[in-house]
Amino acid sequence: MATSILGFHSSNASFESSESEDNIWRYFRFAFHPEPLKDRANRKNRFCLLCPNGKHSTGHKNNARSHLMNIHHLHFTYNSDERPIVINTQSCIEDGLIRQRLRATESAEQLLVERFNKAHFHELQTLLIVRRRLPFRCVQWPEYRALLECVNPAITQHLISSPSTVSTYIGNSFIDYRQGVKESLKSARSMVHLSSDMWTSPNRLAFLGIVAQWVDESYTLRSALLALTHVQFNHSGAHQAELMFRTIKMYEIEKNLGYYVGDNASSNDTCLRELSTLLDQEFNVGRQIDIDLVEIY
Repeated sequence: MATSILGFHSSNASFESSESEDNIWRYFRFAFHPEPLKDRANRKNRFCLLCPNGKHSTGHKNNARSHLMNIHHLHFTYNSDERPIVINTQSCIEDGLIRQRLRATESAEQLLVERFNKAHFHELQTLLIVRRRLPFRCVQWPEYRALLECVNPAITQHLISSPSTVSTYIGNSFIDYRQGVKESLKSARSMVHLSSDMWTSPNRLAFLGIVAQWVDESYTLRSALLALTHVQFNHSGAHQAELMFRTIKMYEIEKNLGYYVGDNASSNDTCLRELSTLLDQEFNVGRQIDIDLVEIY
């Protein structure tokens, strides 16, 4: 004998339908008094609508599914990937992978930062600007900055963008350069010979360039710019001598001076005589100046 309950038929015949996992609780009802409201696990008790007199009860969805499949031969299709535990697990896995990728990215960036030698980079950048006579504002060129960031994306914060900062780096670079030249002059195998020249820049500034020539400890002929001094107001030979004297003191070569080479400017005669006097007064190494022996080039 079959009975109709909420549109579902219960009989001795088996059900061969296939339904969604979400339909399981459609075959169950909540407890009525005096039926137990909760099961042993304190879950809401539900009674099977397909069982005679509603004898079977459960509060667990898995138990309800097993009952419907084994006793009433109902078949349910469900996606195990949509179960909360699977969803939560997958979420944890994805979060872990994201964190792992972030850590890998951070490690790669940290490695790029560690491999980046800031001091050496600024030294080479300064050398490029000076040797190739680039404008100081080249550090603001988007193409130049893009090139550097392409080579190492982690150095963005180390790039300078102020032309005045370039000027500072050039000044610091010259100090380091000067110290290296000074050490080489101390170990020179020959006397240190000087040459100088006064010239005016396109923006009408006068400079005195002082160059040294010597043979170093490996017996190699060397030459280096010792100073490029801005000469203001007074361009006389005596003033040039003072500037040369300061340069000689700076490099500590007063006791190893050789020949001087200059052009035929009349101020050079005055310059050499005044320089000889200054050396004699300060270091007692005055030289007898014979203008006829000064080489003209």
